[in-house]
Amino acid sequence: PPFIDHNQATAQPLSNVDKVQSAPFNLDGSGIRVGVWEVGAVRSTHQELTPRVTVAPGQKPFHPYGKYHQHHAIHVTGTIGSSGANSPATEGMAPNVNITSWDTDSDITEMANASNPALTNTPIQISNHSYGYHIGWSSSLGTFSDTQHLFGSYDNESASWDNVVYQNGLIAVV
Repeated sequence: PPFIDHNQATAQPLSNVDKVQSAPFNLDGSGIRVGVWEVGAVRSTHQELTPRVTVAPGQKPFHPYGKYHQHHAIHVTGTIGSSGANSPATEGMAPNVNITSWDTDSDITEMANASNPALTNTPIQISNHSYGYHIGWSSSLGTFSDTQHLFGSYDNESASWDNVVYQNGLIAVV
């Protein structure tokens, strides 16, 4: 497909990021730590993310489904905090933010621990989880699942997420 600059031309202005990145706010993510959970941990050596991304110990960098998931982890992490230093069109919403990356195994427990100042010297303040149930057609798996009944459902796992966010004062993007 033809190259289209979707980030700065569309995503940042639609999100009004320019309003908070300029005076009087001058917000750029400095002093903030975001936790990103994905099917596989992000590649911390990516030119737009290094040295601000740390992969938590014991995380899997790749998932059995292949490179699609690794690209998704980089895309999500870059949208949050790409520096734009090597490619200005790829600057993220908070280009100076620090990010810790995890895979999805034990995500609820990890999020609770990562946001608790009594358990870590660098607690996260914001948590991102852009994965979930496959509902309907999955282009990455090439299958259709009869799971529409899960759309919008609130189950025990949902309650666990809410408890962690509430107890630790997190901002969560799920």
